[in-house]
Amino acid sequence: MLKIAIIGTGAIAEKMAQTIREMEGVCVYAVASRSKEKARGFAAKYDARQVFGSYEDMVKESECDLVYIATPHMLHYEHMKLCLEYGRSILCEKPFTVNAEQAEEIFALAAEKGCFVTEALWTRYMPFVNIIKENIEKIGSLSSLTANLGYSIQNVPRLREPGLAGGTLLDLGIYLLHFARIIFGKNIKQITSAAVLSEKGVDLSDSITLEFEGGKMAVLHSSMCAALDRRAVLYGDEGYMEVTNINNPEKIEWYNRKHICQEQIYLPKQISGLEYEIESCRQALEKGWTECPHLPHEETAEVLRIMDKMRKEWGMRY
Repeated sequence: MLKIAIIGTGAIAEKMAQTIREMEGVCVYAVASRSKEKARGFAAKYDARQVFGSYEDMVKESECDLVYIATPHMLHYEHMKLCLEYGRSILCEKPFTVNAEQAEEIFALAAEKGCFVTEALWTRYMPFVNIIKENIEKIGSLSSLTANLGYSIQNVPRLREPGLAGGTLLDLGIYLLHFARIIFGKNIKQITSAAVLSEKGVDLSDSITLEFEGGKMAVLHSSMCAALDRRAVLYGDEGYMEVTNINNPEKIEWYNRKHICQEQIYLPKQISGLEYEIESCRQALEKGWTECPHLPHEETAEVLRIMDKMRKEWGMRY
């Protein structure tokens, strides 16, 4: 049984706990919150055996196998350092940290301690990745892709505050950058980007163009002010492939050059989509690995470097 401890009791922690409860061979073993009352309520709901009103007490005393960090962006670095001080394995919610420097420090500390750590960017672990790769040849030679992700969430308090690492990029744009790299790889020649900033200085919407080696291009758009269609389209010389809901893919369709749909592929039934990252962690821990092959440390760090560079160009600081 893989025993998971959860730091934080917010919405994403609830979703993870509900997912774990429906999985076999894994359980929510412990939960910690700054409010012990909240932790007790969470534990009762998800059958956690241990309850803590202190993150440090849980990390120090719990008999868990893996700590899932579900706190706000700005706290990830602090909480991962705490876990690593006690030799704990970590699954940390995205974004892993708010910048690449913090991530590199965490990875170095994890290597020193011999601890497993990975980023919980759920789309990297999902089966659609392999389904696309197995079917991509149907559209011929791939040359470009477009992808967008947006929700009308501009009034969510934490997203409005630079002090809380708010804005669109770390919440939504990060998924698009990872998707482009899943499809086209790591060799980016040039990045062009622009952002619309709020009065407080966080990015309300972003436009990013990535030019890859071999003449391939990805055009990405994210927004926290509009309900975008969340669609990705991959274009080849024999047709194109559409992915419905890039944030949790539901269906993949491929079309020929005459725009006639040739096939629809529906994604496998899932609990929530979070189970795939848990399974990847379980496999890594069983094999004694310190990172997940679905999302290697260097990939997490490189996407953070790209985002650091873009924010600097926009004049955006947390």
